[in-house]
Amino acid sequence: MNEELTNEVLEVMVNCDGECVGCPAQSVCDTVGIKRSLAATLLEERAKPKVWDGAPEWANIVDVYWSDKMGAELGNNRYTRELPKTRIDEIADEV
Repeated sequence: MNEELTNEVLEVMVNCDGECVGCPAQSVCDTVGIKRSLAATLLEERAKPKVWDGAPEWANIVDVYWSDKMGAELGNNRYTRELPKTRIDEIADEV
């Protein structure tokens, strides 16, 4: 499976009409419906907000807090990510 599962390909799989000629999902689709179900689930998951949505590209730590309707804190979690290397750092690593 060399084809990338873009949102367009997933939407075509979900809304499959059985016409495979020229279909962008032809190499990853099946007619049984199992992959159609998985495609629908993956599209739903991609549509959910992610913890890093809206964060500046240089941010590498995010703290998430859960609270109830009254504002009482129920828990929290800290997520970290590794920032991509700058071009200068990449060159230094190569040397």
